[in-house]
Amino acid sequence: KKSDVTLQENNAFAEVAIVAGTITKINPLGTRDISIAENAFDVSDKDGKIALGTWPIKAFYLPDAISHFTTGGTSFLALANEGDTRAWKGYDEEVRVKALKLDPTKFSTAATLQLDANLSRLTVTKAFGDTDGDGDYDELYATGGRSLSIVNAATGALVANIGKDLEQHVIDAGKYDDERSDNKGVEVEGVTVAEVNGKTLAFIGMERVDMIAIYDVTTPASPKFVQLFSTGDAPEGVLFVKPKDSPNGRSLLVVASEGDGTVKFFQPNKI
Repeated sequence: KKSDVTLQENNAFAEVAIVAGTITKINPLGTRDISIAENAFDVSDKDGKIALGTWPIKAFYLPDAISHFTTGGTSFLALANEGDTRAWKGYDEEVRVKALKLDPTKFSTAATLQLDANLSRLTVTKAFGDTDGDGDYDELYATGGRSLSIVNAATGALVANIGKDLEQHVIDAGKYDDERSDNKGVEVEGVTVAEVNGKTLAFIGMERVDMIAIYDVTTPASPKFVQLFSTGDAPEGVLFVKPKDSPNGRSLLVVASEGDGTVKFFQPNKI
């Protein structure tokens, strides 16, 4: 038997052989290109608006929770791309864009980009980006994918990324916290995937907006939004209880929130 484990600060997940106690494979996750429309971020808490846009940056996924599921005979992993970094006593890779010297050739509009209403306040890593070693930054890497990634469990290949659509639904619901735009956005932290009435559903916990989003991932390459609902303050753990294991014979979703220390039980009306 094997298990898959996220390596958040290393932007990867590992396959672990349980009985042998050995790591059999490490799958690096790469980055999201935020210059592409489908990956749009809100990068500023000082621009006076909430708007997802494209920027000349990339983002490390840095996943926290992980959930395994099988659909159509293929195994997949759902990764909650929260964005915790290597920020420890003695070493901290986090820095705001305004503190960096940008290469004038790679960033011809550096002065404009480094305004507070643009990229200035965005948290990035200073550990990557100086590709030619001359002391200025040729690329910028944000910390956190602000999304849920679905990857093929066997190959590690990215199948789908629920990011822009997820944050836009939160914005449309009036629940987006713009004060977190320069950091991790909605901060996708928890996830569990379960089969409900023949459909495979992903329950996605978002720490900074105190909500769960449900997506239908029966077809993993084409996730479909189902609904949002509010939880306690800063949801962390998300657990699905099957009807056969439930005290009343109906499915339950259990959500533990670290902000207010609550554990809440949710039961759907129809599923």
